[in-house]
Amino acid sequence: MFWPINSDNPGYALIRGRIDPKAGAIVEVKLEATTAELALLNAQGKVAPLPRYGQGVIDTGAEVSCVNAGIAQALATEPSGTYRVVTAAGIHRRHVYPLSVTLGPDLNLRPDPIEVDAPEMRIEHGILLIGRDVLSRGELVVYGPDARFELVLPRGVDQFR
Repeated sequence: MFWPINSDNPGYALIRGRIDPKAGAIVEVKLEATTAELALLNAQGKVAPLPRYGQGVIDTGAEVSCVNAGIAQALATEPSGTYRVVTAAGIHRRHVYPLSVTLGPDLNLRPDPIEVDAPEMRIEHGILLIGRDVLSRGELVVYGPDARFELVLPRGVDQFR
């Protein structure tokens, strides 16, 4: 099913981008502490950290989204547990951080923030590896010959969560 995007249907956000031959499909992202983490910081009288902006790499083979090492600590989030990460280098246990992810933060009709529990790992390009936990909320179309993609995500419609 493809969700039509036009000015009459503001319930969806359309993110378009190019596919870099070395890095893959790149999306601008905004990472910040989750609503619960921000409430906890507020209750403790602490100042909320500023969001971090950067690039995310779409990885359809990744089961979950992963955050680049150091970013979660900069957002003042505490690890919520550990996760078993399988990479080409082997199996590792990594800390998991609750994060709020906004894809395409500069869009006029940007998608709703998505809260994820992201394991920390070294990411070659960008600050976030965007996995199927995020991608499954929308529809991704890759136009291989043109080296471009389109990602459609809901905005303001809880029925799709």
